[in-house]
Amino acid sequence: MITEPEQLKDTLDMLDECLAIMESRPSLFEWQYPVDMDTMLKHIHVDGYYLMEEDLLGIASNIKIYDSFVTALYQQQDGFPHFRSLFPKNDNTQSVLTSITKVIDEEAHIRLSASPAYQKVSTEINRIEREARQQTKSIFKEWKALGYTADTEVTIREERLVIPVLAEFKRKVKGFVKDVSATGKVLFMEPSAIVELNNRLKELFAERRRERERILKQLSSEIRPFAPMLLTWMDSLTKADFVFAKYQLCSKYEAERPRQKNTNGLILKTAYHPVLKKELSKQNKKIVPLDLEMDDRHIVVVSGPNAGGKSVVLKTALLLQYWYQCGFFITARPESEMGHFEYLGIDCGDGQSIIAGLSTFSAHLQNLKNITEHANDKALIGLDELGTGTDPRYGAPIAQVILEQLREKKSFVIATTHFSQIREWGRKEDAVLQASMAYDAIALKPLYKYIQGKPGSSFALELMRKTGFDLDWISRINELAGKDLGKTEDLMLEWEQKNQQLEQILAENVQKSAHLTAMLDEYGRLKNKIGEKRKLAMDQAKKEAELLLAEANKRIEQTIRIIQENKADKNKTTKARSELNRFKSELTNKLNKPTPNAATVVKNEAELEVPSNWKPIPGERVKNKDTDQMGEVVELKKDRALVIFGLIKMWIPILELLPAKQEKKKKQAQSKGFNWMERQSSFQGEMDLRGVRTEEAKAKLTHFLDEAYALGHTQVKIVHGRGDGILRKILREHLKSLNYVREYVNEHSDRGGDGCTIVHMN
Repeated sequence: MITEPEQLKDTLDMLDECLAIMESRPSLFEWQYPVDMDTMLKHIHVDGYYLMEEDLLGIASNIKIYDSFVTALYQQQDGFPHFRSLFPKNDNTQSVLTSITKVIDEEAHIRLSASPAYQKVSTEINRIEREARQQTKSIFKEWKALGYTADTEVTIREERLVIPVLAEFKRKVKGFVKDVSATGKVLFMEPSAIVELNNRLKELFAERRRERERILKQLSSEIRPFAPMLLTWMDSLTKADFVFAKYQLCSKYEAERPRQKNTNGLILKTAYHPVLKKELSKQNKKIVPLDLEMDDRHIVVVSGPNAGGKSVVLKTALLLQYWYQCGFFITARPESEMGHFEYLGIDCGDGQSIIAGLSTFSAHLQNLKNITEHANDKALIGLDELGTGTDPRYGAPIAQVILEQLREKKSFVIATTHFSQIREWGRKEDAVLQASMAYDAIALKPLYKYIQGKPGSSFALELMRKTGFDLDWISRINELAGKDLGKTEDLMLEWEQKNQQLEQILAENVQKSAHLTAMLDEYGRLKNKIGEKRKLAMDQAKKEAELLLAEANKRIEQTIRIIQENKADKNKTTKARSELNRFKSELTNKLNKPTPNAATVVKNEAELEVPSNWKPIPGERVKNKDTDQMGEVVELKKDRALVIFGLIKMWIPILELLPAKQEKKKKQAQSKGFNWMERQSSFQGEMDLRGVRTEEAKAKLTHFLDEAYALGHTQVKIVHGRGDGILRKILREHLKSLNYVREYVNEHSDRGGDGCTIVHMN
């Protein structure tokens, strides 16, 4: 465990560099495991000691790994200062590697070219071995034909070629017995004819061994001066391999680097126990993370029901602190802050020992004694179920005294307890922070959620009720425990139930708020989009109107010119007017065609005229210029107004608002094309003449029908009512005098019957 802040920072920086290397150059750590050179180089300075072929090949492998890593590391322009300090450039790598590879091949054998003498003797051995093997095979075939040999082939015993001969035929062959099988039925005999060749081979083998030793001693003496450097390289490779192993572990558990706290303390954000998360993931369950803060209030007392997660909180905090001070990232958010402690102590679980003669409580006392002796202001201590295992009348006081001693020593402590006395003590102490594990007081089940700042209850009686114990028993337990304790437990249960209800309401409100925020964002996007489309439609409509107006003026001028040139000739004039009417019909079709919101554009063009100094007042109805949406002003602030549109409340610039009750149309454009378009879009095909005097009704009807006919409508509806039928009769007589009226009929009985007249026009 690292206790020096600077050393710990360097260790974590190096792990950060390893992460950066794996992101940019993942192949950099794709190496074989380095060979341990400590043992092989330990005795290299002893006279007569030499390295074996396998050792030399291992040293060469380490040099290659080191050299390739250094080369790739320094190809980066900048960065990785810790790895560069660990792996400095060294030109001696090639000289050592060359010396080894010149003598040893990839199979850990001495090369024939290692020395002339070694090459000569090896060549001679190969020649004599071939000769001896040929003669031996020839003799073997001869003996085999006579039935003297066993089923096996020619083999070697004591560096000599031998033939397997059945024991009963040993006197029928000429040779020397070199070995006997386990059963004694087969003798391995050296034929007399090749004894001289085998003797020569034995001499050559001895000569080659001497030359081999000489070569290895010479090579070892060449490597001897580089032994310290090789050991340094080995140490660097080992450290780098260890950093890479730490990176792999951190990646496996998705650990991140926390912040370094300048003072002692612990702030964990969304932390979780890595082993517990791994086990829960196997069961397709999610872990509940915790937020824990220990600073000025350096003693945390965690209470709550059994199996609620109190011990998990304690173990998570101490494990992550230990990970951190061993140079690992932790399984928490990077906003977490970790202090530096010189001592970590924990008393958790059952430490009883038959051999040591310790009971459960005795083992706890022994641990507590050791912990309190080492406790100081730089200690982080975890105490699980403090004071249990003995008489409860003494367990709670023992726990309180131990916590008081640790408070005096200013140690950082996480303690779990079921004792209400400890909760009451902690409530009065400034250095103590009360905490609990959330519990569903309605469903009576743990939620495994750590809550800081609130004591918890064991809910023992509620669990008994849920389990089905007799209520009389529970009443008796309350009586024995005391009214105050029972009342406290009932109050805590009631508080927990109300707290859960409030949390549920809060969660719903947060969800609604998030939904409202999303709706406002969507409204803002739609508003911008509508504004862009409106501007585009306005521009397009204006361009089209200008073109239509220019074309209409051109046609009118052309018609006038034709009439003038032909001196009002009837045929020419009729033809010119016919052409003008045809153009009018085409223009009408274009205007009635569903172009991009043409009518809407004209309608928007005729927006309200508002005094320049107009400002809405709270309670006034207003309209949004862009969306035509009606709303009510709630509040004013400078040049903005808070307006309620249905369920949505938002701030709107006053310039984008219009008064809803004082609408005035803009002065109509001078172009007749624009007036025609506006009237076409706003014309209603129904007229109500009920209660209107006869002559006035006839005039209104004539004007209405003329306009409908001019705008191209072929059917309209006249509402005159039933009454005594006089108005209906007069209006229908008047319809007969209009030459563009084709027929008229009663409305359907469901929609007014003879109180309405449907007029069909040519």
